[in-house]
Amino acid sequence: MNVAHYGYHKKHRSAAARRASFIIDHSDAGSRFLDVGCNAGHISRSLLQIGKAAHVHGMDLSRAVVDPGLMSHERFSFREGDIAHADYLPASDYSIYSAVHHHVMYNHGLTAATRCIRLIARSTERAIFFESGRIAESSYWPWQQAIRQYFRTDEEHYAYLLSSLEGAIEHVELVGKVRIHGIKRWFLKVSLMAPADRPQELEADAPPRTAKKNLVRIRRFGSRHAGLFPLPEHGNSDSPCEFVCDETAGKSFFIKRHVHRPFYSRLEYEVGLQIERPWAVRPIELASETAEITFPLVQYDTINGPESLLDADRARLVQDLIHIFREARAVQIQFGPESWRFRNTQGSLLDFCDLNFNNVLLVRVNGKTEVRIVDFEPQGTRIGFRNRLNQAAVLRALGRKRLRVALFASAGYLTFFFSAACAHFRSIPARLGNGIPTLGSLILAEISTFFGWRARKLADFFRD
Repeated sequence: MNVAHYGYHKKHRSAAARRASFIIDHSDAGSRFLDVGCNAGHISRSLLQIGKAAHVHGMDLSRAVVDPGLMSHERFSFREGDIAHADYLPASDYSIYSAVHHHVMYNHGLTAATRCIRLIARSTERAIFFESGRIAESSYWPWQQAIRQYFRTDEEHYAYLLSSLEGAIEHVELVGKVRIHGIKRWFLKVSLMAPADRPQELEADAPPRTAKKNLVRIRRFGSRHAGLFPLPEHGNSDSPCEFVCDETAGKSFFIKRHVHRPFYSRLEYEVGLQIERPWAVRPIELASETAEITFPLVQYDTINGPESLLDADRARLVQDLIHIFREARAVQIQFGPESWRFRNTQGSLLDFCDLNFNNVLLVRVNGKTEVRIVDFEPQGTRIGFRNRLNQAAVLRALGRKRLRVALFASAGYLTFFFSAACAHFRSIPARLGNGIPTLGSLILAEISTFFGWRARKLADFFRD
């Protein structure tokens, strides 16, 4: 929001009361609270009145929205400003980040939104109480359109946002639901590791140490947007990663930095070290303080590269790729206890990493075209269906094995729909952990977007 919403908590007073009750039931007495987007201060007042809070620090866009009686309370302090522009926050035991995140997404972009929740986590010792707007809410709000630019469902949205705190999360629990705009929002308690046990990557908000701004490249959000692009003049608003080429002692290196989810640099580095295959471009070094991974620089063409290159080796490349995917299925990846989503899990490389079309590179080695695979960032715990679709897409681009392409694609879609159907029987935190939505979420999000957008247009027409 660019201006304070004076009537928000007055309009949703009952929802604020429910939020307060959830927080009271799941926090310890005598704690320090940070209330981001406190508005009139109904939650802060409730925590102070019953003695749950030793002190509450409120934050909102304007002090004019805060109840004057609360402003004069001896155990309440206030800071006026936008969380997206904050560089630090006061230390607290618990933070309340309710009904704010989706407005940050709308006004400042995904990069700012992930930075905000990491900033809150750095100042919080025990847990964050989190709630955000959902895609399937009635009507069609501008922030819903912003979310739909990146995510199809609420599970994917929440999973991505929480994974920006990867390495610092102890566990996630659903403590209640709050009805807003015709649907129940999830009210989550995100319990955090002790500050001393959190990863160094959580602090990695600074620009890459290895490059000047004009040398940094980004890719668009999502695997469909291939290619690297110059950093826009206004800065990075949505790219999950930044890249730069560097040269040391006559050797060229490719450096990747995870912007939204810094701990994923560590995860990708650890996965890469476990893939001892000639087709894998493995990492060389990890810099935790800047969340940067260094790789050897590979000169390559993509599958969409020169047709003359593909024509000579097309049949052999098809066999090579089939063999690579078969080997990848046999590669076992082990994760340790540091990660929330992947804690103490083991499985096939194809269960965790999305080997999509854009990560298949063609390189010339001693005059011969060979395949290399890059980007082993873990995406979930049950994404084998994606890799069936990925294999089909690569073989389709090479124009071979049409029957096998159809079988891989069919198997991928069937596995996805089966996983989405099974997700109905899993808890919400479990669905957020693996990032797989339910069929109901997919359908409801599409229906809400289709009809909500038209209803909003019609309402605007009559209002005008």
